[in-house]
Amino acid sequence: PIDRAWYSELSAVSAVAADIAGVTSTHINHLTPRVLDIDELQHAMTARGITMIDHIQGPPRVPGPQVLLRQTSFRALAEPRRFISAGTASEGSLRVRFGEV
Repeated sequence: PIDRAWYSELSAVSAVAADIAGVTSTHINHLTPRVLDIDELQHAMTARGITMIDHIQGPPRVPGPQVLLRQTSFRALAEPRRFISAGTASEGSLRVRFGEV
């Protein structure tokens, strides 16, 4: 289990660091795949119930070849973890893995 006081202290400094430090094994916290149509991806992921960031980052879509960087990401998924506080274990969650596209 993760020590609740330690997690809370670290979380006050950096929520991302606290979530990553709360995982005891080696893991990938995000992947960045390429897609041909970022607008379609944003729509499809949202339609599947995946919480995306509010808008695609970068310049607006223009006619013709898309040569400038545009990206989006989905919010980290909650993963169940056990926490311990004053000798008592309780259920909680971390948000470690997220995706950028």
